[in-house]
Amino acid sequence: MDVDIKEILEYVERNSKIPLRVLEKWMKSDNIEVIGAVYRIFDQLNNLIEITPDLETTILFYINYFRRCIIENPVGEYPESRYIAAISLARFYKAIRRDKGVPAIYVKLIIEMIATIYKSGDKDVRQAIVNGTLEHLFEDDIILSDFVDWKHDEELLAAYNEALEWTSGNAGGVR
Repeated sequence: MDVDIKEILEYVERNSKIPLRVLEKWMKSDNIEVIGAVYRIFDQLNNLIEITPDLETTILFYINYFRRCIIENPVGEYPESRYIAAISLARFYKAIRRDKGVPAIYVKLIIEMIATIYKSGDKDVRQAIVNGTLEHLFEDDIILSDFVDWKHDEELLAAYNEALEWTSGNAGGVR
């Protein structure tokens, strides 16, 4: 059932509209190259998407994509490396958080995914979460309040404090 990257490239090269059923098949792939290519279509070539998948399908795809890239640190043509994905995750979170049409449950799912990756990750994964994601998120006081529960979790407190320290230093003061 898995998709060959050539199938995706054919649509892109022909500049053809991608039917919803085809896009959703690609989104379910286990192949990191394939989901990396789909992410790029969403991010850079969304004019090729005939019908956008529903909000839940799309957000869950993004969550899975960022989770895999941050954990696996893929080296390939289409997926993002760990740090680039961590930074992209921060941008995605900010966009979801600002969009009043997105239910709060999805914001919570992203926070839970970040916490899970941090807790289960090695030193490199944890640094990517702190430096690539949290430091950029904590620049916004409203978003910082989304992570207040991290103060009460021993494992997450270190990440919270480290990101906050960097952000406070750049803000020229203490928060």
